[in-house]
Amino acid sequence: MKKRYFSWFISPIIIALMTITAFIFLPNLPDQIAIQWNENGATSFAEKYIVFVFPLLGAVIAVLQFLQYCKSEKRNKYGFLNSIINIILFVLQLIICLSYLGYINMEQVDFKAASLLIMVIFGILLIYFGNKLPKYAKNFYIGVKAPWAYEDNDIWTKTQSFAGKIWFFGGGFIILLGVLGYFLNIQVSAVLLLFCLLFITFVPRIYSKYLYEHKTNGE
Repeated sequence: MKKRYFSWFISPIIIALMTITAFIFLPNLPDQIAIQWNENGATSFAEKYIVFVFPLLGAVIAVLQFLQYCKSEKRNKYGFLNSIINIILFVLQLIICLSYLGYINMEQVDFKAASLLIMVIFGILLIYFGNKLPKYAKNFYIGVKAPWAYEDNDIWTKTQSFAGKIWFFGGGFIILLGVLGYFLNIQVSAVLLLFCLLFITFVPRIYSKYLYEHKTNGE
């Protein structure tokens, strides 16, 4: 029982840390701060108050996850997912803040190595949630939210089961792409990554539509 609820204590702590971090760094930040970089330097800028978006987004996601938690019989997974999301948000917030204080020099970052790390982490998460996806009950927050899947519990279950397999192999492909991308042209890697993301996004929805039409015509 304690293990089930422990993960829900992590997210409020991280959200509080993000809020404190935003207030601490805000006075020392310029009006415009970089939020995206490549090997040539900063490419995108935003108002410094964007540092408050991270705890706000974390709080919104936590509320949505908690609402689904209250409706689900398998509740422990929602707390874990929420913790992972908030940890990622906190890391992104710290990178943006620390880069302007000189603790992180983004111009000296090996972007190929960083891309490899990000794609490996993303691939691992896809594999993990691909395994978990078939276990999610019908909801509006997690899973392949195709409109046809909401029409029938059986279609929802089959859609998530199929999508879970697609996500699992898609995650493996992204990890492989990350490794190969360290040696390949970055444009080629970007095109293959885009193709993979489109595939894992739309193929499960097409499959869900097929199930719905097949069942409708069969009836």
